[in-house]
Amino acid sequence: MHFRSYILGLGGFNGFLDPQLYLVAHKVLLVCEGVLRVLGFWANPAHALLEQQIYDGVTQGTIRGADDLDRVSLQVDEQFSIFPTTTPELRNRWAAVSLMYEDPLYDVNYVYGGLLALKYFQLYSANREQFVPRYIASLKNGFDAPPAVLLKQFLNIDLLDGSLLSDDLALLNRRLDQLEASASH
Repeated sequence: MHFRSYILGLGGFNGFLDPQLYLVAHKVLLVCEGVLRVLGFWANPAHALLEQQIYDGVTQGTIRGADDLDRVSLQVDEQFSIFPTTTPELRNRWAAVSLMYEDPLYDVNYVYGGLLALKYFQLYSANREQFVPRYIASLKNGFDAPPAVLLKQFLNIDLLDGSLLSDDLALLNRRLDQLEASASH
């Protein structure tokens, strides 16, 4: 069960939360879920380390088959849990992360997608009269240039600017502050 479903399922309009707080909580939890997806690649160090170790091992020629993948999985997972040493069945965790070898570096798309979704929300919330026509124009334009160029041209978003992440985090902090303020009234 998702955290949002758990929290909102407890309350809803059945008395756990008043209706206004419920709506604020719902919006904040949706934003938080988006951030968790955005930061998920970094939030799971065991997964990230396993993926990197596999890429490195293949490049160096030390991983040539399933036994090597099992060995690397156990070495990585032992750094994060006591269970790999007592549960050898966990050695094949690498096989459960199929996108790692079917579509290497796939997480990068999710990271940028999440960052941009939060940025779009921020721009929309700040000035929807300006954002909406520019966003629609970008969709109508199609993809005749690299994404970084189109984002800069239509929405003035610079993918290389560190403020993309810091603005998203500031947005989340403001939303959480709003929730806390609503809860204290």
